[in-house]
Amino acid sequence: MRIRVQRQQGLLARRPELDGFAGKMTRLRAAYDALNAAWPITWSPDLLIDAMQTGDRLTYHPEGVKPEIAHFQEVYAQAVNWIQAMIEEASGPDKDVAERMRAAKQDPNSTEQQVALYKQMLQRALIQVEDDRP
Repeated sequence: MRIRVQRQQGLLARRPELDGFAGKMTRLRAAYDALNAAWPITWSPDLLIDAMQTGDRLTYHPEGVKPEIAHFQEVYAQAVNWIQAMIEEASGPDKDVAERMRAAKQDPNSTEQQVALYKQMLQRALIQVEDDRP
């Protein structure tokens, strides 16, 4: 028995567009988890979730690979920029971050520890997405 697979003309030349895609999906999930660990101070932005769901959308509609990958690259970059902006915002004095936490009704007795954890989770999320930036 022989199985013959024919690909659409030019499709193989576009393969580099998908190189590393599975790894990016895994790393996006790790960034999502890190940001959500900082709840209720912050949460994963819609941009990150949108990028993270690209694989699911491709599973359901593989015929839309070209616009999906273009969209993925756009929202991925925007998600990285959002995380960087959050880190810049949190890089101010701890008292400013602590005030934000109090506004989110965090326990004031554990604020110093929570500020450190919040900053750590933001850094972890950024490391996850920046390392594989398209």
